[in-house]
Amino acid sequence: MSYRFNDGYIKPGIDGYVRFFKDGYTAAFTFDGYNIGFFTNSAAVEDAAKGILFLSNRTTAPSTVPLGGGWLYAEQGDGYWYNAGGTIQSISTTRIVRAFPSDANYTAVQADYQASIMEFTGTISVTRNVVVPIASVYQWIVFNNTTGGQSIQIIGTTGTGITIANGKRATVYTDGTNVQRVTPDT
Repeated sequence: MSYRFNDGYIKPGIDGYVRFFKDGYTAAFTFDGYNIGFFTNSAAVEDAAKGILFLSNRTTAPSTVPLGGGWLYAEQGDGYWYNAGGTIQSISTTRIVRAFPSDANYTAVQADYQASIMEFTGTISVTRNVVVPIASVYQWIVFNNTTGGQSIQIIGTTGTGITIANGKRATVYTDGTNVQRVTPDT
């Protein structure tokens, strides 16, 4: 037995789905005793819906912060988790390559710190800071791919940071106070 919610009316069906219809779009939830599927109207997805979750693609991040819990959403084909603290970070291996705009410290923008891999390029003449949010939920793999033979330091607006040598990578995270190192430079 299935139920269809169509423009405010509940209609019985026989295909084992709970379907929601609105303006020609369908969302369906299935449970066969072993698997849960949630997907939009697509024959290819519907035929193999066991154990999948389909998220429609957004073009921008949500504009309001969730109350408690968080939101899982897709933006530009990548999955993101948005928590009640306002933190958004990719749940896949999204990589951003950012050139230092000048031989100066750089403050990361949202596209930088919501990625899980940050690569920095450009020419720097001394160790330069990359300033990141210090909220205790971020973790990144950082690659110092700059020229000039200098290190970069990943640091918050307060607290201590982690220095990564030229040509090296390291995994770092924020603990709410400081940026901490997970791995040595490799």
